Amino acid sequence: MTIKYLSGDRVSGLSTDTKPTMADGSVFIETDTGKRFIEKTSGTWEEVSGGTTLVPLAVTSLTTGSITTTTIRAAWASYANDGITGYRVEYQPEGGSWAEATASTTDLFYVVTGLSVYVQYHFRITAINGIGNSPTTTTGALTRTLGITPAVPTSLVATANTLATSMDLVWVASATGTPTPTYKVEYKLSSAGSWSVSEASQAGVTKTVTGLTEYTDYDFRVSGVNAHATSSPITVSTIKTNGVVPAQITGLTLTNAKPDVTMVWTADTAGIPSAVTYTVEHSLSGTGSWTTVNTTTTQAMTDSAVTLDVAHYYRVKGTNVQGAGTYSANSVITVPSFVATGGTETTFSHGGNTYKTHQLTTSSQTFVVTTGNKTINYAVVGAGGGGGGGFNTGAGGGGAGGFQSGTFAVSAGSSPYAVTIGTGGATAGTGSRGNNGTSSTGFGVTSAGGGGGGARSQSIGNTHGRAGGSGGGGGSTWGGQSFQPLGGSGTGGQGNSGGSSVNGTNQHGSTAGGGGAGDAAPGLGNKRGGYGTNDFWIDSTATGAMLVAAGYADGYIAGGGGGCASGSANGGGGVGASGSSVGNQFRGDANSGGGGGGGGETSMGAGNEYDGGTGVVLVWYQT
Repeated sequence: MTIKYLSGDRVSGLSTDTKPTMADGSVFIETDTGKRFIEKTSGTWEEVSGGTTLVPLAVTSLTTGSITTTTIRAAWASYANDGITGYRVEYQPEGGSWAEATASTTDLFYVVTGLSVYVQYHFRITAINGIGNSPTTTTGALTRTLGITPAVPTSLVATANTLATSMDLVWVASATGTPTPTYKVEYKLSSAGSWSVSEASQAGVTKTVTGLTEYTDYDFRVSGVNAHATSSPITVSTIKTNGVVPAQITGLTLTNAKPDVTMVWTADTAGIPSAVTYTVEHSLSGTGSWTTVNTTTTQAMTDSAVTLDVAHYYRVKGTNVQGAGTYSANSVITVPSFVATGGTETTFSHGGNTYKTHQLTTSSQTFVVTTGNKTINYAVVGAGGGGGGGFNTGAGGGGAGGFQSGTFAVSAGSSPYAVTIGTGGATAGTGSRGNNGTSSTGFGVTSAGGGGGGARSQSIGNTHGRAGGSGGGGGSTWGGQSFQPLGGSGTGGQGNSGGSSVNGTNQHGSTAGGGGAGDAAPGLGNKRGGYGTNDFWIDSTATGAMLVAAGYADGYIAGGGGGCASGSANGGGGVGASGSSVGNQFRGDANSGGGGGGGGETSMGAGNEYDGGTGVVLVWYQT
């Protein structure tokens, strides 16, 4: 016979013809012929008659289903011959206590109601008959009631962030939803493309979406999300991110195009969108009030017919739809009413005014007026005369080049203005007078070259200084002659006469210097000649300042050469020899109109006299 035994389920497979001596914890066993045995003591069994009722067996196949937000249906199976009168159904929320759903139901299922939304529960079933209760059967896994889908969020607003690659979103929370929802935030280009997730579970009702492109249209949507479900989204469309204002403009360059000012600057590359309008502003001070000159989409413009000879300040800023950038640094320009070139150009200030000088030192140079007209100041200086030839005793110094100055009206239409620069007179050697310098010309005047200095000679004609712009100094005699060496005559209005060998002193006026004298006349006891004096020096005036600016550091020009003396070199005149020394005499300075130094008193003979300096033309005017 086959024995069935109970240990929670009916299981077949034990074969024996005797009462079993083991039951694996069973309450009773039943044979396939319907005989029942009940355990009296451990391992001892007694047959029970077939009609005897026992306590029910535990229910089997307990499952849950048909779940709503507040109900769960439990179902099970049981044994029909156990005399069951009903089933007790109980439930327990996760972490909570057991509660009775029904004390007795005769169905093999029961819908438990009044449950909480989205809560997990255990269920257990007990079978009941007239003898007693079966063991309880409990669900192994928790079963959760359904949640509530979040309501669609409302009032979504997207605002462009000051950071051009971001957008600020804000919305009103879902009105319903269990469990409490978070929010899924998505974005996409308005023009095309699929949705991208910025945040899958945003706890609050605000979100800054980053990583966007400047000045671009986007769509945004927000959905309520909980563990139960996701709501439909709320969407806003075609919201543009901010652009980027243009950077500070650089490279503002101004050019004088009398009577206009042209300007260019570097294009902005930072502004988004790149459609930039440039605003050009003007000021006469660079501070205070500015006036808009023009707006343009190019990087160049012209300010026409500006006031001449005053400073004009300009600045530029770029503007796009996002806003205005920073102004460029100020640039300043003065459009002069008069522009000229030529020679060595220098500027200087005097008496609160600014002047410009042009020093023309070769005949190939010209004074060129390119813009406007003006009355200029000029000085034309002839070349200096050469020093006289000495022998044992001194000879006369060369005369300074003639000097003339004045004003002259110049204009662009009459330009260029040519000049001639005189060449210094050469010394002639022992016993001969120095040669005259040649003339310098310019601006309608000719300034004569300086006269050559007289020699030391027995011939009276050779001892006299030559006539010139400034006369050459007188020389000296030898061999007992008693005639008087005289200085050469100066040209009227250009220079003075040279010093004579009468008493060894200078006999010149204050505006032009002749050559220095040689020896004194015989019997006068003075063995040295006079100094060369300075042709042109006007201190504390624009003219004097002009000379310094033009390179004449001491403010002198056109000095006569010294005779046989330690003469002054002011004005570019050569210093004569002295005593028995050789080699301390000098040429007149180049481009100064200085006369050459005379021959020295020396036992070594001739050869220590020098040539006159070349001439020069100077121009200066107030700017």
